[in-house]
Amino acid sequence: MLPSKASFHRALLHVVNEAMVHAVTAHSFLTRNRMSHLFGTCGRGTFRVVDRPAFPRHEFFEPGRVFPCRLRHAAATFDDDAWLLVRSASIKLADTDYDAPLDIEMNTGQTALFSNTVQFVDFGRLSTGERIQRDGWYYRKYPLAWEGVKTGVRRTPRSYSLLHYYTQTCSRFVGLDGVERYMKLRLLPESREPDHGFPTAWDFARPINQHRLPDETRSPTFLRDEWEARVAREGARYWLQIQLREARPDDDDAVFDACREWDARLCPWVDLAHVCIDEVIPYAEANRIRFSLGHQPPSLGLLPAKSIWDHNSLNQMRALAARAKAARLRSYEIFGEPAEDGGRSATRFVR
Repeated sequence: MLPSKASFHRALLHVVNEAMVHAVTAHSFLTRNRMSHLFGTCGRGTFRVVDRPAFPRHEFFEPGRVFPCRLRHAAATFDDDAWLLVRSASIKLADTDYDAPLDIEMNTGQTALFSNTVQFVDFGRLSTGERIQRDGWYYRKYPLAWEGVKTGVRRTPRSYSLLHYYTQTCSRFVGLDGVERYMKLRLLPESREPDHGFPTAWDFARPINQHRLPDETRSPTFLRDEWEARVAREGARYWLQIQLREARPDDDDAVFDACREWDARLCPWVDLAHVCIDEVIPYAEANRIRFSLGHQPPSLGLLPAKSIWDHNSLNQMRALAARAKAARLRSYEIFGEPAEDGGRSATRFVR
């Protein structure tokens, strides 16, 4: 008997995911690099759920519950904080190198540059210099991805702690009422000030220029240095917010598309937790930290994917990358750890 169409798509998804994971694992082992967002800084502190949640009661996010946490900020691809780059924030709800009840990964920009496995593979085919060039074939094929570029890259922001970060993808949320919902998260500065560092018309002139501005004199590590000084001086403070939408049988594919926003009028953002980072983690320790979307409590979790075109396949693939992250640490045991100042030439790229 021939396999069903659904079975074939699930099998293809498995094969493609395994191929991607093997390729990234080999790269991580041989280069001793993170898969992306290599150049960053990390600290530890606390994650405290708000006392009076405006979201449905939840067994994991109990009012006032406190977790130790680690938070890592980084830039995608290039090692110069003055370049036009996507910035990130990752939170681990534990003071550990890996194991945790929940890990959260976020980037600047409300929408992403890809939203399923097929798009991710296509994006991976681009050279590093092509990944932000608007006139390339990728953005003609996926026009929504270009919107992700425009909203996601930042030019010389004042501080990592003053940017806005989004999960972009959605995951499940089952409250104590038993209702199935979908969830997105975002991280804001404690001051709730507007986002900043957006690209200018000059940045998007042809060809697009990601390099530092001609009159820029700050160090290639100024953003990392500022954040570490801030944490040591007064701490870095944030609000984590949640956006929920009730699951419905007639939900269309756009609900799960990371290249599309949810309407904030219908799905308002509300406070979930206060995040306080009070200690910088030294480079050697921070270099061993690994985040995984596979770290989820039962009442949260990733949504199942049915095919390589399914928008939920993106998170599924990201969760499988835990093997590649373990390979990086294994490479340290064999080849030694990379130097702290390695690659700070402002030209090195890592994908």
